[in-house]
Amino acid sequence: QRNNDFSGWIEIEGTKIDYPVMHNTQSNAYYLHRNFNREDSNARIPFLDFQCMINPRSDNIIIYSHNMKNGEMFHDLLNYKDINYYKEHNKVKYDTLYETGEYEIFAVIRTKVGSSNEFKYYNYINFNDEAGFNSFVNTAIERSLYNTGVIPVFGDKLLTLSTCSYNTDNERFVVFCK
Repeated sequence: QRNNDFSGWIEIEGTKIDYPVMHNTQSNAYYLHRNFNREDSNARIPFLDFQCMINPRSDNIIIYSHNMKNGEMFHDLLNYKDINYYKEHNKVKYDTLYETGEYEIFAVIRTKVGSSNEFKYYNYINFNDEAGFNSFVNTAIERSLYNTGVIPVFGDKLLTLSTCSYNTDNERFVVFCK
């Protein structure tokens, strides 16, 4: 009732990631500098890619959030560079107004926006066929920092979490889940 842009709740047990997720269908920039109440704020909030849908559900839901230096928002995603951290936190909960979901991480990557070998994961919201799905999944797995042993199959619903890494300019740290 407080904000009809609310789309769900994301949580990774044992981390600080435990937040509402917003969805503005016009722009990804809307919640870049706003809080839950739509007020300008440094206390920003996770949000869905504007192209994603939760009802009916897109094949791949992409959630963006800031990597806050104080450890908030998606800062804890960077801990996934360590395979041991992954082993302890390999599940992600994302519940929407329409369904509950528990996802298993299958790949963790770094990609630099604008580079010649950038993986444009944000262009993959829905898959028209099995070949397109497999191409996306295989690219994520091939670029993964380590092998999780988890391989999605066509028909699985995906969840992609993205944040800035600050390792280099325009680098994104991305966690892919099924």
